Amino acid sequence: MTFKEKERINLDLSRKEELIDVLLVYMKNDLENSGNTVKSSIFNFALSRTEEYMGVKEEIVPEGNNLTLFKQIIEITDNEFEIVIKSCMTHEYIEKMYCGSDYNDIQITNKGFARANSVEKAKNYKPQKTSQITFNGPINASSLQIGNNNTQNIENTINNLINEIEKANITEKEKNEAKSLVGKFFNNPVISSILSTTANTLITKSLGGM
Repeated sequence: MTFKEKERINLDLSRKEELIDVLLVYMKNDLENSGNTVKSSIFNFALSRTEEYMGVKEEIVPEGNNLTLFKQIIEITDNEFEIVIKSCMTHEYIEKMYCGSDYNDIQITNKGFARANSVEKAKNYKPQKTSQITFNGPINASSLQIGNNNTQNIENTINNLINEIEKANITEKEKNEAKSLVGKFFNNPVISSILSTTANTLITKSLGGM
């Protein structure tokens, strides 16, 4: 591959960001596993190359040990890796210790370590499940709250709701339709899955098995 061909290689933004995240997390985990700090550990990500000497057989220099280990974590080509590591240097996630075009003297920076921490926290974040429904409507009854460990007023509230329907100045057919709609609401699979078993039992009892 010529230099110009190599220049034209581009990475999709999401793919590049993914590779950057994986690289920084790998470096962070390596430091933590060895008990080192960002300033006390150097990574060898040198690419494999061929050394040519006049009158001497060509010598293939193997890639750095950290690059080999990194490739075991995620599939990545040398060209992709070079784009990623240069991007990391530009954004100061990593830095070279010495001058030169090789990548055998790489350190992660505090900025890179912080990004790796953020990536892992986002990956492990599990939002807490909340299961509370609040009815605040003009039904002339107490506000209804149904959720975990909150069932003490459910039966009274449903009974008040049914009583209000019974006292309403409407026909028996309309009353039955209103109570049926209430029953269908609480029998909805989503609503039932949110309510506790106790709450469902109380509601069924209050609605007369609807």
